[in-house]
Amino acid sequence: PYLNYLKENADEIAMRLKKNNISVNSTLWFIESGYNQDLDLGNFLKSIELEYANPGLVEGSRHAKGWLPGNNPFERPNKDAEAIRKSKLYWSSYAEALHIMIKALIRNHVNIIAGTDASGNGMVPGFSLHDELVSMYNTGMSNAQVLKSATLIPAQLMQKNTGKIEIGYDADLVLLSKNPLENIKNTTSINAVIANGKFLDRNILDKILQAIKEANANSRKVSIDEYL
Repeated sequence: PYLNYLKENADEIAMRLKKNNISVNSTLWFIESGYNQDLDLGNFLKSIELEYANPGLVEGSRHAKGWLPGNNPFERPNKDAEAIRKSKLYWSSYAEALHIMIKALIRNHVNIIAGTDASGNGMVPGFSLHDELVSMYNTGMSNAQVLKSATLIPAQLMQKNTGKIEIGYDADLVLLSKNPLENIKNTTSINAVIANGKFLDRNILDKILQAIKEANANSRKVSIDEYL
């Protein structure tokens, strides 16, 4: 019934959002990953850049559950046939609902902002954004629309002097070796970054990533070797 309601009313909802100048955060990939975290958690953890995620988030604490088996809130302990059927229905319906709504937002020119709920289960900050951009493209956004959702639109929402390459704007840039307008997955072809007036080439970026990985390894209390 809920999916039918959305199919009938998604455009009206989107038009109201547009009329009231409300922007919407996407978080598509987070929900699309739910089924795998629920029933295939081990392989899901192997598919993400787990070594770069904060060990405190991955392992959990008294304030929040973690990402690992036995502690992941998405993981379904009961994996009998009926539980699997319900899980498939739940997550597929959830994802379909999001796709219906996102497509309506696109049709009605509502501002969509790329977001992943980074630090949420399985959402490794930075890396998960690239997965989100692919999900947004697969849902019907053009490459240009996807790129705007992660640059110009959020900058305008926050009233920041950035988000586009133009005289008078902050010159923080990600320099890619491949064109994301041809393939949205090319956003991962990062050759260099300019931030706060500093030029960080690929060599420096790799050293930063290595330092993060080492710092995480040194503070880790639970081994994640089986997922690397």
